[in-house]
Amino acid sequence: MVKTGKRVFVLTGPLYEREMPKLPGADEEHTIPSGYWRIIAVPAPQGSAAPIRVAAFIFAQETPGRKPAASDAVSVRDVEQRAGLDFFWTLPDDVEDRMEGTVDGALVQELLGK
Repeated sequence: MVKTGKRVFVLTGPLYEREMPKLPGADEEHTIPSGYWRIIAVPAPQGSAAPIRVAAFIFAQETPGRKPAASDAVSVRDVEQRAGLDFFWTLPDDVEDRMEGTVDGALVQELLGK
């Protein structure tokens, strides 16, 4: 796991990209998400081009609980496009574009303890 001695920020939310079956036996109507996204942000080492490092993941509703998350790693831009959201918009555009447009494979591996 990433051991920085600093804060770790986790953002997560639903995706509604396709119709899902209703909850069996539910006494109220619910809209079931077709998937979920998660973004993990950690402070970057001093002198880095961006102030934070990010790892993003998208999981289908059917994703087994024990499936390795590395196969679900995506860029933040992928999450933004699919969720209709805009993260890290306060950063300078060049920093935001670089940070959101790539998958930080090293961070993904650190987070997964590999």
